[in-house]
Amino acid sequence: MATVEITVRVSIRPEGMSLQELEEAVGVAVGEAGRDLLRRGCQALEDSWLERQPALGAGAGQTAFRRSKRRPLDLLTRFGWIRLSRWQMRDAQGRCHQPLDSLLGLQPRQHASPWITAQAVALTTRLPYRQATQLLSGFVGQWLDHRSLYAWVRSAGVALVAEEDKEQEAVFARGELPPRDPQAREIVVAEVDGTFLLAQREEVPEFEVRLGLLASGKGLESPTAKHRRHRLLERVRYGGVETARDFGERLFLRGESHLGLSHARHLLMVGDGAEWIEILASQKRWQATYQLDWWHLIHAFHRTFPARPQLVQELKQALYRGEGQRVVQLVRAARATGIGDRQQVGVLYKYVRTNEHGFYGARSLRPFLTEAARQVCVEGSGAVEKQMDLVVGRRFKKQGMRWSRRGANWLLKLRLQELDKTP
Repeated sequence: MATVEITVRVSIRPEGMSLQELEEAVGVAVGEAGRDLLRRGCQALEDSWLERQPALGAGAGQTAFRRSKRRPLDLLTRFGWIRLSRWQMRDAQGRCHQPLDSLLGLQPRQHASPWITAQAVALTTRLPYRQATQLLSGFVGQWLDHRSLYAWVRSAGVALVAEEDKEQEAVFARGELPPRDPQAREIVVAEVDGTFLLAQREEVPEFEVRLGLLASGKGLESPTAKHRRHRLLERVRYGGVETARDFGERLFLRGESHLGLSHARHLLMVGDGAEWIEILASQKRWQATYQLDWWHLIHAFHRTFPARPQLVQELKQALYRGEGQRVVQLVRAARATGIGDRQQVGVLYKYVRTNEHGFYGARSLRPFLTEAARQVCVEGSGAVEKQMDLVVGRRFKKQGMRWSRRGANWLLKLRLQELDKTP
């Protein structure tokens, strides 16, 4: 086993040094030592590989190489920039190889270490690119361009999307069985929602981002706290800028691998009444009970009849009493008698007619659930609304932000991955 070592020296002035001055001196010395150690370590790896290789023409058994020339590689690491001088090799067919690149796991044209890329992803999923660049530049003590961070994040996002594409194709195109959690949950609740981002260099002014939240129950944050707060148990999040079909399939795969959706005794899907959510709940893979979020329904009552508080109150009371047909009848009567804005009432009537079967999805399941499972069987989608704000709103909807579909999709998936690392 090869060993590399280096001695670090820091000069201390006789008249004394402040902590800031001493810390800066130590930082400079450690940075220089780190760069030197990395270069020596890479040289030791390459030398060890070269010693194990047979000479060209030495016989069969191993692929033989001959040395061609040394080629430089500039690589940004946590200690700053280093320049590696590594051998370019040629095999019997004259093809070029860079053995050190393979030993280090470097991809073609890669000029940043995995640590740098990981920090770039962690920062840019939380901060705008220019702010993230400024922070990372301070960490490594080197000036960086925000376009470099974008390139690193793009590569990481492309790789993540490619993994999702591969898994989706294997299951839904070739019929392979997806990874599945074997535990059978009593209920899994899926709350789904969509929001729009302003577009940049797209054919439309805005595009939709979809987010899904899965959970199997609720638990108290602290049994001794003065104010009772609950948290979702076995929370799973998934999001993407993709079609409703792709979103539904990939959300199912995520839920299947973590919560065993196909084993769950009950599935409840909660949404705001968007057509794609209702269609998703009825798909064969899901076959979920659909629940329309009551907050959105009541908000639609107020928005449609702002000057008719009595009618709004009557609609709400009918909803709370479980009289869904009465709700539809009242809206139909308002449309027929010309109450309210004709166009808005027409939209509300279509909305309640389309989602009528989802007024009481959660209520229909509660008699079959234990008390613990009823805690998560709700009529609202407040949890995913909050997650939409935390995951999407706080990173993608700040003043002046515009996005391309692919750029937003890559960053959203990386942001979810980063947020899931923290409890």
